[in-house]
Amino acid sequence: MLLDLARSLADVTTSLEAAQRLAEAAPTVTGCDQACVLLPDDLGRFVVRGIAGHEADRAALADRLAVLPEHLGVPVADLPAIVLCRLDDSPDAARDAMVHFGLEAVAFVAVRVGGEIAGLLTAEWFDASRVPGEAVLTPRLVAIADQAAAALGNAGLLDRVRHQALHDGLTGLPNQTLFADRAALAVARARRHGDRVAVGVLDLDRFKTVNDSLGHRAGDDLLVQVADRLRGAVRAPDTVARMGGDEFMFLLPELAPHGEAVVAERLLAAFEQPFEVDGHRLQVSPSIGLAAYPNDGDTPERLLRNADAAMYRAKDNGRNTWATYASGMSERAYDRLTLEADLHRALERHELRLGFQPMARVSDRGRVAAEALVRWSHPSFGVLGPSEFLPLAEEIGLIIDIEAWVLRQACLELGRADAAGPTLGRMAVNLSARTLAHPSLPRLVSEALALGGLTPDRLVVEVSEAIAARPADGLLEALADLRALGVGVALDDFGRGHSPLADLGDLPLDQIKIHRSFLAGVHSAADDAPVVAAVVAMAHGLGLQVVAEGVETEEQLAFVARLGCDLAQGYLVGRAQPGVYAEGASASTA
Repeated sequence: MLLDLARSLADVTTSLEAAQRLAEAAPTVTGCDQACVLLPDDLGRFVVRGIAGHEADRAALADRLAVLPEHLGVPVADLPAIVLCRLDDSPDAARDAMVHFGLEAVAFVAVRVGGEIAGLLTAEWFDASRVPGEAVLTPRLVAIADQAAAALGNAGLLDRVRHQALHDGLTGLPNQTLFADRAALAVARARRHGDRVAVGVLDLDRFKTVNDSLGHRAGDDLLVQVADRLRGAVRAPDTVARMGGDEFMFLLPELAPHGEAVVAERLLAAFEQPFEVDGHRLQVSPSIGLAAYPNDGDTPERLLRNADAAMYRAKDNGRNTWATYASGMSERAYDRLTLEADLHRALERHELRLGFQPMARVSDRGRVAAEALVRWSHPSFGVLGPSEFLPLAEEIGLIIDIEAWVLRQACLELGRADAAGPTLGRMAVNLSARTLAHPSLPRLVSEALALGGLTPDRLVVEVSEAIAARPADGLLEALADLRALGVGVALDDFGRGHSPLADLGDLPLDQIKIHRSFLAGVHSAADDAPVVAAVVAMAHGLGLQVVAEGVETEEQLAFVARLGCDLAQGYLVGRAQPGVYAEGASASTA
């Protein structure tokens, strides 16, 4: 009988198969009336996985068998290899349970693999007189335990291999393969029954900043925490999977009308509390895209593609939100993917260009500086402005390379202009928070200045007010280091509502640039602008130079002159052109 059991267990490939065959063999080997095999679940609870001779359902068996070992007064993990309980010599709690279930004897066999209990076999008798003697029963139970250990060990190994093949190694979530299988089943079921099913894509906003500033281990820690929160935010039948990197997918079967919106709101709510990573409190937000069968696609592949397009729409809408698929999104998403692929090659293909927009003294319109503005001459989409590709460059990690190129080219151009004759005094370059906080920034600045043969005071680094209002770790120190080197620091786009006037004194600045929105409604020099006047007075009191942006008419120039602005920048002074302008040249009308 034991030889037959060994042959039966030789070809099992799962723990469930092994449990059932062990349960079926136990009555034959031991002479018991009924038997069960219990295996631990994900929470460590022992539940029925194999059954023989029982008429009751498995749920009821699980309830009674899970508590029987506890009635012995010994935790399951500490059970001896074999415990035989007879009704007349068992602890009171165990005796009461056996009477309740109509049993006169129960043998518990602990199956250990590597020192840990991998399973529990019970052999049960209604008539204790039919229990074999110890000399017969014990070696048979030991033999079953040995075979069970080998079978469960091998099956457990195969289970782990299968799990690793279908789950993400970092988060333990299903991977793309398992997600695709479940999505195919869900769509097929929805097609048969007329149900709705939704597919979603969730991307963490600016996740690369965490990796760049805290390291990849901190990034992995954050992903694990995010996975845990996502598991808790979805319904029991839903699936959350990791697509790769900082992207996750979710499958929502059997949805009520607009049910995906409820789940999406729960997912957003899961990010309301900050994450604790490496001693830092990180406020992370997601962008979520959704596509539902049958309206948004009739295959899992199309639903996933359209959900991805909707996710990019959510990012365009300001991030930390969700969006559903709408017609035409896929084409825009394709354009974005094309841009991303082409942007990786833009530098090596020499497709980036610089334009230089002059700044002039308000008093006499003499040009004294210029701002370098990067453009991308895309072979298919034409000339793209910075707002059309720099946010993408920041997302995919190319922003430092691009801004390093801008620094070098701007300084080189100014140096060449110096050699040709009278030229502008300073060159301004706008840098992102990621570049400003990068350890290589001092080296990049020094190399760029040396390339153009310039002294540090000829360069101005511009930082946007939005970045300065919420400075990342090390940003203020980096700006102070630049000023100590002799490089000027300008606060760009001041007045868009990100920081109060009182903050000006706390920032290491030489110059502020007043946002163009303050001049949009100016039609004459007599227009009143107490806010602009207060900014100018405050800046001058701190020893800062003031640049008015967006000066496009003579009335606006007269207006900023009356308020005391030092420099003006805008179409009236000159549009961005490929070359650096000599001081005193007439304003361009191109």
